[in-house]
Amino acid sequence: MIRRHHFHLSLRINPGAPPAFVDRFIGPGRQSFEAVFAARAQRYRLTTRIVVLLLVGFGVGMLAAVKLPVPEASRARMALLSAALLLLAVFVHFLNRRLRCPRCRKALTPAKGRYCPQCGAEEYQAGLGRCEDCGGRIEEETGEDARSYRVRGCTHCGVFLDERGL
Repeated sequence: MIRRHHFHLSLRINPGAPPAFVDRFIGPGRQSFEAVFAARAQRYRLTTRIVVLLLVGFGVGMLAAVKLPVPEASRARMALLSAALLLLAVFVHFLNRRLRCPRCRKALTPAKGRYCPQCGAEEYQAGLGRCEDCGGRIEEETGEDARSYRVRGCTHCGVFLDERGL
């Protein structure tokens, strides 16, 4: 009796950068969705920097209110101004959270679609916590938690949106 044995060996080497998206949704004479989304991505990055600066201002202001030898009235004004910076940072952060795809108008986060938000692979399965194609970790408990991935494309329609990722 002759037995046949099949042996399959698979080796995956992470090449560094994820594979490029293919923008299948650009029409003749139209702007790509990447160009349409570029202004939103730039505003998202700018407001993120503003939030960080406001939080730093809050920290420095509170530290100054506690450590500097100033009269109590000045100390109270510095603490009040610092608290206002914190409230402003929270307000700007919540205004900045809404990321929507310009094509399908669905939310980009959390990653609940059938495409990987980092590499655009169609084999992505939401909820696994990892993309099998690019090997990226894609975890988030709810829409309010911090995400562990960069959004480069829409998870619902697969359109490429931003090279750097948000």
